[in-house]
Amino acid sequence: MNKPETTRGLINLANQNKLLYRISNTLLKIDDLEKILVKAVEETLNATTALTVSVALFQEQKQSLVIKILRRRNGKTKPNQMKEFKLGEGLAGVAGKTREIVQAIDVQKSRDFVGNKKDKNFGIIAVPMLFQNELIGVLNLSTDMERQINRQEKEFLTVLATMIAGSVKNSQLYTKMSNQILNLSTLFGISSVINRQQTQMTIQKIVEAVPALFEAEKAHLLIHNSDKNSLQTYASSNIEKNQKLLEKELTLDQKSFSAKVFFSQKPSYLNNTIKNKTILPKYRKIFGIKNQLSVPVMASDRCIGVLHIINRKCGAFNNDDLKLSSVVALRIGNKIENSRLMKKAETEWDLFSNIIENVNEGVLVIDNKDNVKVWNKFLAKTFGIEGKDIVGHSGFELAKKIGTADLYWKILMSEKKRANVF
Repeated sequence: MNKPETTRGLINLANQNKLLYRISNTLLKIDDLEKILVKAVEETLNATTALTVSVALFQEQKQSLVIKILRRRNGKTKPNQMKEFKLGEGLAGVAGKTREIVQAIDVQKSRDFVGNKKDKNFGIIAVPMLFQNELIGVLNLSTDMERQINRQEKEFLTVLATMIAGSVKNSQLYTKMSNQILNLSTLFGISSVINRQQTQMTIQKIVEAVPALFEAEKAHLLIHNSDKNSLQTYASSNIEKNQKLLEKELTLDQKSFSAKVFFSQKPSYLNNTIKNKTILPKYRKIFGIKNQLSVPVMASDRCIGVLHIINRKCGAFNNDDLKLSSVVALRIGNKIENSRLMKKAETEWDLFSNIIENVNEGVLVIDNKDNVKVWNKFLAKTFGIEGKDIVGHSGFELAKKIGTADLYWKILMSEKKRANVF
C-alpha cells in the first residue's frame, strides 16, 4: 500500500468526508466478521499515514481485548504480535476502559505501553470502538507523528472507529441470528410424536438444545409437584454433575426467583445475580450463576413449571431472549400436556374398551371409510366370527359373511350413519 498524501499529519483533512463515505459503503456490503476486519485495517491504512493498524475486539466474559488482526503498511503480519490485554492494561486497555482516545507520541516514554520498548521510536493511537455506548473493541494505529493529534483528526478517528464498531456488531448479530435459526430448527425438529415412554427423553433433548440457542452454558427445567407444592427437576443440560442438588425439591413457599416466575407467570432475567437475594446462594455458587433467564412453562393457561437458562457472561440476556424463551417453554409445556392428555385418553379408552368388549349386547362400529373398528365378544359368540378375523376389513365384506349384504347396501345408499347395535 502506498502512503497517501497528507497536508496535516495523520489524514488528508480536505478529503475526510469522501474517505468516510467510501469506507462506510465498503463496510456496509460485508457480513463476514473476518472480511470486515481485513477491510477495516486496509481502509484505515489507505486513509491515514499510520505505519501499522490493528483491531482488538472486546471479550466481555474475560473483560479483555484480543487483537484479531494486525496489518503493516508493507502488508506483513507477524503471528507472535497477536496479544490480549485486560481492560486498563496497555494503551488499548486504557482506551477501552476510559472509552477515550489514548495517544503516546513515543512509546519509549509511555507508562501505559506494554511490550518490548527496545529499538522502538514510534507512537501509538488507541481509539475505542463504540456502538450505542457498548464497547466493541479498540482500533490501534502506530505512527511516526511527533505531535498530538488535533481535534479534527480525533473526530475523524472517532467516526471511523464507530463505523467499524457498527459493522462488527451487525456481523455478530447476523451470526447470532443465523445460529439461532439453526438451533431453533434443531429444537423444533425433535420428534413431535409423544407417548408416555418417550416424553421425558424428548423433553431432555429439547432442554439440551436450549443453551446453544441463547449462547448460554446451562439449562434447568423444573416441573410443579402439586402434592408437595414444590418444583422438581425434570430435565437439565450441562449440570448433571450436581446430581444430588438436582434431586432436591424447591418448595414454592421460599422467596426464590423460581417462585416469583412461577406465580407471576411472566418470564424475567437477571444480568447480575450477585446483588439479587432471590437467587438462592447455594444454587448460585454450585451452578456458577452470574446471569439467569427464567421462563414459566405453560400448559392450558396454567403454569406447570419453570425453565432456567444460566449464563456466566455479563449482560447476557435481553428482551428478545425473553420472547424466544417463551416460545421454547411453550413447546415444552405443550409436549408435557400432550403426554398427559394421551395418558388420560389411553386410560379412558382402556376403560371404554373393557365396557364395550364385555357388555351383554352386540356392538359394531364401522368408520366412514367402511372399515370395521369394533366387533365385541357378544357378536363374536353370536355369529361365530372372531374379532381378529373381521376388524380392519370392510363392512360390506362383513355383511356378506352374516347374510345381510342387501340390507347393508340399502343403508349405504341411504347415507345413514354406519354404526349399529345388534
